[in-house]
Amino acid sequence: HDQLLRDYVEREVLHGLPDELLQTLYQLAQLPRFNHALCEHLFGVGEGGGWMRALAERGVFIQEMETAKGWFALFPPLAKLLRRYPLAMPCSGLHVHASQWFAGNGDIREAVEHALLAGQPEVASSFLERFTEEQLLQGQDLALLLRWRTELPDSLLLSTPRLILLNAWVLLMVGRLDEAQACIDQLARFQPRSDALRTRELFAHWQAIQGIIAYGRACAMDARTHLLEALAGLPESAWAQALLCRSALTLVAIGEGNLELAHRLSYDALKHARLCGNPVFEALLELDHALLLEARGEFARAETLLLRVLAANDLEALRGTPVYGRMQLRLGRLALRQGRREEADKHLRAGLHETLRCGDPGAFHGYLGLADLAMGQQDIAGAFAYLGEAERLMQRQRVNETLYRGTLLLASSHLWIAQGHCGRAREAATRVLAYERRVKAILPTPNFPELIPRLQALLLQLDLAQGVDVREPVRQLLDHVLSQGRQALASELWLHYAQACAACADHQAAEQARHTGQALRQRLDYQCLWFTASDGSAGEAGVSSLSSSATSLSCRELAVLGLIAQGLSNQEVAEQLFISLHTVKTHARRINGKLGVARRTQAVAKAKALGFL
Repeated sequence: HDQLLRDYVEREVLHGLPDELLQTLYQLAQLPRFNHALCEHLFGVGEGGGWMRALAERGVFIQEMETAKGWFALFPPLAKLLRRYPLAMPCSGLHVHASQWFAGNGDIREAVEHALLAGQPEVASSFLERFTEEQLLQGQDLALLLRWRTELPDSLLLSTPRLILLNAWVLLMVGRLDEAQACIDQLARFQPRSDALRTRELFAHWQAIQGIIAYGRACAMDARTHLLEALAGLPESAWAQALLCRSALTLVAIGEGNLELAHRLSYDALKHARLCGNPVFEALLELDHALLLEARGEFARAETLLLRVLAANDLEALRGTPVYGRMQLRLGRLALRQGRREEADKHLRAGLHETLRCGDPGAFHGYLGLADLAMGQQDIAGAFAYLGEAERLMQRQRVNETLYRGTLLLASSHLWIAQGHCGRAREAATRVLAYERRVKAILPTPNFPELIPRLQALLLQLDLAQGVDVREPVRQLLDHVLSQGRQALASELWLHYAQACAACADHQAAEQARHTGQALRQRLDYQCLWFTASDGSAGEAGVSSLSSSATSLSCRELAVLGLIAQGLSNQEVAEQLFISLHTVKTHARRINGKLGVARRTQAVAKAKALGFL
């Protein structure tokens, strides 16, 4: 209805406006927002502000913005129409003057935007150099900064050491590790410098970025070395970079299972953050502390901590950064672990919305949490759909695979096992662990510090399903996890150990392990195991997809069991299947272990109850 709208505007809005007000209105249509001072700067002192008020009094759809008192905007459909009018004056000069005014008033975001609209990328890049580290490293305007990168040529983006550092941090925060590495390597073009102090500071900044890249690539030794050296060389003015280094060191310690060291590092980082007085960075470091508590199985304490942080802060300040969305996602995961599915769904969807809006790759964990929730409700197709969305998001944003691939494969393996595709699950888990052995000091992906032991446990469960005696390796893994203080994971491994003992007819040890695992789960209020289809009851062990594989029977075992159910003796079964008597007895023993029974009559009854016969 463009013509109808145009007729209305010309008759009811533009008709009768004095020329100076008409030209002012055309130019205001080019501005996303304006106020009295900006109009004075653009249209003349003593006149611009008056013309803006005169237009507002005539009712030409100038509205005060709800989110910024004293700032106004022209009704968007009207502004869009006026920008197409042939009488509108060229606007490049308008945007140049607007960019200068915003830069003079410290609003670098708007200054860059107007410089780009004016077609002056050199001016835009010079303003970008004044973008503060505090704004950048809090994650503000990540999507906007990425858009600017597409609009500015590399020759400008990499023209100064400061721009190189800013661009490297932007790429780092959205998970583009290889691009961040290529960017930070450009600092070599500016070395050596005559100023020794500035050279040392630049090297410290390089070390900080290298350390976080190494952490993202799962290289523990490199990450720790670079981060510690960066902290020793960063100047006091680089407090934001130093806090991110301290955060990364805490996450390295959690990933390695050194939870005592992680606790000390987290406390030290929070102390420094409080001295800086920045609520966003404090909240970011409290997320690290909550992850530490979660790794210990202290779900309720972690949840209380995050809720207290949200209650103590200005939510509007947090909502402008990825931190708020990450907190919602973490609250969703904690609620799910404690069996509160509806609350978990609410938090996960809210966090996913926020992280997607900010362009934060942490949105991956929103999809992962929703897939976990779907798995708990036995919606395998829905869980696969969420994992597919997670993978597409990471690929679309060009996030390095080391930041998510291992966790994605582990979650997918649980779903494959539930579908009976144990071979695919084994291949996926083996591939990740082969990388772990090759890299040696590997770290898990951020926000999922249990990746390696969970992959190891999954392979042992697959071995158990094939009749292998895995009691000793499961016990070794359990002891290792207990020594690290990972109580929640330990409660699951106790149950796995119980299944391994039952499979070998060690019923006393199985019952004792089962009782220990259930008691630990109850004490932790650990009701919904990770990627497990169960009823969420804290008093029962539940039946996970891995656990169900332990009681699944191979084709040969089903054939043996079927003949036993017909009343055949072991010798008759051997003759029917053309195998030795010893092989039949071995199959019968494994069948009893998998079904948790002692006699063949019990095995037949249990198999019928489970639907195997």
